[in-house]
Amino acid sequence: MKVLLCPVNLVFPQDVFESGRGIDALFDELGKEIIAVHTKDLFAYPGSEALIQIEETVPGHGVLDQRTLPRRARELPVNVTLHVEHFERPDVIDGQDHLRSVAKELRLSIG
Repeated sequence: MKVLLCPVNLVFPQDVFESGRGIDALFDELGKEIIAVHTKDLFAYPGSEALIQIEETVPGHGVLDQRTLPRRARELPVNVTLHVEHFERPDVIDGQDHLRSVAKELRLSIG
């Protein structure tokens, strides 16, 4: 069995603004089994200290650590597919462009 990782679905509310730590933990635990990653972002609506509302959004439009995800995916022993998942076509293209710019900034080669 292999893993299609979706970090946005695994971020705890207390880690929303420090999501790189959680992404690192997921890759540390599951890395050898990961074959694909859903690359979404998350938007956090401010609330009280005890409440926060989180919604998915296009990569680059939220607060998820967008640098850790491609860096850790690139470190895996197999080529991992990064999917910009279930958005309208213009948003998918926008998300892909964002991921490419992050990869370029990090000097990573992605398709």
